[in-house]
Amino acid sequence: MKQSHRIIAALMAALLTPACLDLKPEAAPQVRWLDLNPAAEAVSPGDSPDGVPDGVSDRGLKRDSVSLGRVAASEAITERLMRRTAPHEVSYDDYSRWTEDPAAVTRRALEEALYRQRSLKRASTTRLQVELVRLEIESADTPTAVVALLVLTEDSEGVQLDRRFEGRAPVVDGGAAAEASAASKALASAVNEIADAVARR
Repeated sequence: MKQSHRIIAALMAALLTPACLDLKPEAAPQVRWLDLNPAAEAVSPGDSPDGVPDGVSDRGLKRDSVSLGRVAASEAITERLMRRTAPHEVSYDDYSRWTEDPAAVTRRALEEALYRQRSLKRASTTRLQVELVRLEIESADTPTAVVALLVLTEDSEGVQLDRRFEGRAPVVDGGAAAEASAASKALASAVNEIADAVARR
């Protein structure tokens, strides 16, 4: 009996050595904070020989005014970077996060494109509302950032514009920083299309 007690005591002592007590979990990866903001130049009208933004005709262009109303994001869009892994499947990266609410960034990009780059006036009976419905990295053969915006403009006469606008940009290099850069370019592309469509209404 005493022999078995000694064996148990020896086993307990071995288990309680510092090497066996090192139960600290490994440190979690550091969160990478990603900037979605497009540069002001990215949301400027495209250059053309006659000075009219690309895709906008002289006859159709009407530098008028528009009131930017609600700019929101769907519930699926969070501060975490989203990657689409299949047509109906996405994954979130807990360690790659946007520094700012994507809806707030989208609003600021629209204000830059409409009021500073295209010189529209803010006060208007025409109201523009926008919903950000996609902000993700498509993980296909060529990873691509995709941004989709639902746009509604209406005035006293009714709906003028009810469309989905999409911007796409390839991820040039690997890594979260390259994905964020591509997402910023995709957002600028979608915002430019919206601003041009509103300017020529």
